[in-house]
Amino acid sequence: MLFKINFIGILLILLCVIVGNKTAPGRYCAYYEKDTVWAFGQIEGNTIQREGFWIFLDRWGDKKSLGAVGNFKDGRQNGWWIEYRYDSLQTKYNERYFVNDTIIGRGNFYDDKGNLELVQFYENGEIVAASEILLDDGKFYPSSASWSTFLTELITPENGKDHAVIINSWTNIIDKTVAGIAAVLLIVNVCFLFGKNCV
Repeated sequence: MLFKINFIGILLILLCVIVGNKTAPGRYCAYYEKDTVWAFGQIEGNTIQREGFWIFLDRWGDKKSLGAVGNFKDGRQNGWWIEYRYDSLQTKYNERYFVNDTIIGRGNFYDDKGNLELVQFYENGEIVAASEILLDDGKFYPSSASWSTFLTELITPENGKDHAVIINSWTNIIDKTVAGIAAVLLIVNVCFLFGKNCV
């Protein structure tokens, strides 16, 4: 009888640790280079496919400045993405809307004080001719200006240089479950050793 109880308990512990950690929702991933994290966000299933909200730090500076924030769906950029200037105030540089990694609609660019300075319109990821720029009189005028961004370079890991670590937010729950099973097994074994009928 004791053998069966111990066997079932050990089997439950193994199932919790092996299966639980691989299938539990709420998994996160952090990308790092030389022990310094530069990106953090949710992932889907057992892969490192980015999903949901992500935060990217400045990869080229001291990695203390916010670089960009945005959402992924099925591993692609979807929804609003905001890039920030690499300054001490974390001033917003631009905001653009993505659908499956493609910029669409209006993109807003801001000056170093956070004021709207340039508006660009996108179709299929390309800037269309109807860009507008805000001049000193407070009005927008047609412009062919095209401001560059480093968003693609910022969010793309470099092979051989960047590494990823997966963090499971359910680890604490799984650990508590395993500890509970181990405690029950210990009590059952102690009771059996002292000949008490505890079970």
